[in-house]
Amino acid sequence: RIVQKLNRSKYKDKKPQVTPLEFKNNLELFIEETRVINIQLLFIDYPLSEQEIIPQSAKKHYIYTSGSKNIEELNAIHDEYQEILTEVAGANKVPLLETQPIFSENKNTLFSRNDIIHSNNKGAKIIGELFYQKLLELGWLKENEN
Repeated sequence: RIVQKLNRSKYKDKKPQVTPLEFKNNLELFIEETRVINIQLLFIDYPLSEQEIIPQSAKKHYIYTSGSKNIEELNAIHDEYQEILTEVAGANKVPLLETQPIFSENKNTLFSRNDIIHSNNKGAKIIGELFYQKLLELGWLKENEN
C-alpha cells in the first residue's frame, strides 16, 4: 500500500504519453509509410468498458496513469482519440474496423470487472471474429471453402 501511495504522486500531473495531435500525426505517418511500400492498412478502434463504477484497483491504474481525474474525464479522453482515428481513416480512405458498437451492445460482459481497457477472452474472441469478417469484406482474405 505504501508503494501504491508513493506511486500515485508521480501520476499527479500526468498527461497522455501521446497527445491528440501526435496521435493524429502518427496515424497519418502510418498511412504515408504503408502506401509507399504498397501495404494495405486497416485501423481498428479500441473499445473502453462502459462501467459506471470501476473498482479501486482499476481506478488507481487507469485514471491516474491517463492523467484523468475521474471516469468521465477518462471517457472524454478516450472519445477524443477514437474520433481522431475515425476522422483520419475517413479522410484517407483507410478501412476502419469498428468494435465499439458490439461492445456497447454487450454492456460490460466483454471486460473483466477489474480491467476497463483490455477485453476479456470473450471480448477478444469477438474482436477476432469481427477482424476476420472485415478481412473477408475487404477481399483481403478468401473464405475457407471446406
